[in-house]
Amino acid sequence: MSGLLSGLGGVFVFSENPGALAEWYGRVFDLEFEGVGEQGSYYVFWSRSDQDPDRRLDTTFAVLPARGELTRPPPDPDPQDMYGDQAYMVNMRVEDMDRMLAHLEEQQVPVIGEQNEDYGRFVWVRDADGNRVELYQPLAAG
Repeated sequence: MSGLLSGLGGVFVFSENPGALAEWYGRVFDLEFEGVGEQGSYYVFWSRSDQDPDRRLDTTFAVLPARGELTRPPPDPDPQDMYGDQAYMVNMRVEDMDRMLAHLEEQQVPVIGEQNEDYGRFVWVRDADGNRVELYQPLAAG
């Protein structure tokens, strides 16, 4: 990095129904959200202080209430094109893609695309609000 940034502090997904969306991410990806405030915001903190495990650090994944109606792209205008049909996409790392695929099937979450590269495996799904989520399993070089 250039020295101006030191990493990713968080990802914030806005929803008209943040409770339902946080429930979906919790059920499908086993995330344990903390509800914060009366506005219905939900947070997951991936890192905590080694000296004080109760102290939250970055990186955060949050589902927050939208201030109004959100526009959504039509689902899968071209199922073969995994990019460009929305303003952003969350990429989550996976340790075992085969295990994740079995879990997605158990949870009845349709896979909308898969791709294997020499550096990693990719799977795409849509969350409860229709946002595309990319799952990525890095592969060892060589």
